[in-house]
Amino acid sequence: MPMRNIVVATDFSAPADLALTRALAVARQHEAHLTIAFAETPTETASFTPEAEVAALELSSLQQELTAYEERELAARVARAAEAGVAATGVRKAGAPDEAIAELARELDAGLIVCGTHGRTGVRRFFLGSVAERLSRLAHKNVLVARGPAGDGRFHKVLVATDFAQAADGALASALLVAAPDAEIHVVNAWQYPVGSWGLTALGDRTGALNALRSALTQAAAEQGARIEAAQAAAGRPVRFRLVHGAPADAVTETAASEGFDLVAVGTHGHRGLRRLMLGSVAETIIRHAPCSVLIAHRT
Repeated sequence: MPMRNIVVATDFSAPADLALTRALAVARQHEAHLTIAFAETPTETASFTPEAEVAALELSSLQQELTAYEERELAARVARAAEAGVAATGVRKAGAPDEAIAELARELDAGLIVCGTHGRTGVRRFFLGSVAERLSRLAHKNVLVARGPAGDGRFHKVLVATDFAQAADGALASALLVAAPDAEIHVVNAWQYPVGSWGLTALGDRTGALNALRSALTQAAAEQGARIEAAQAAAGRPVRFRLVHGAPADAVTETAASEGFDLVAVGTHGHRGLRRLMLGSVAETIIRHAPCSVLIAHRT
């Protein structure tokens, strides 16, 4: 299902411009309208003395200059979208960035929110990681946290984490929407030996016990993975299913780093954002430490 509206958050920093590059690529692919949003918490001032009143006037003048700067920067990014062939609107929102952007996405019924991470501009500091995480918690819409080299803006090698739940199916569907049409898609399931089985390692070489345990733990997942491959092949978007050994967060981030993926996709259960991600609490670790962009796919 194509996306008609996309919201990209900006604080005019380089990481935010990376998010814009990614958003433009997705918007072009779906012929979607792009809303470029800048949000800030209003500054409150109080004057009780002549000195405080003078300071308030100076602050007001500075605020006017800053507002003019923000308007120019926002207009420049709308113009950049137009040059790229994407219809765009610039919006300034008052309020905490995570809350304001999430609310705007609900108002516009956006199919995707795109944001950057670890950026700053002058006296303003917006995308410091925690903001992107809070936005992913608050938003009922899919959130794409942009990170890594921009390239041509499109995603060409995508890693989708799965536990075979409905939320994981949503993550795959959402990843296919934002990926380039010819992208290489890998679906991975992380598995671990149960606690207490480490002692079988010594016996495994002689008795085959470890191999038997491995087969028992992975057989069902391998069968489900084969069904995913068959379904996607029939739909004309082939994917490769893989089993990876290790703790989910480590397995996903290490695979993404070692094999050069440019996007990792994970799904959520319900509307509670990162409080109930498909991979549990480790999903926040994936957002913080993945070497590439991360797509948080919400069930709606």
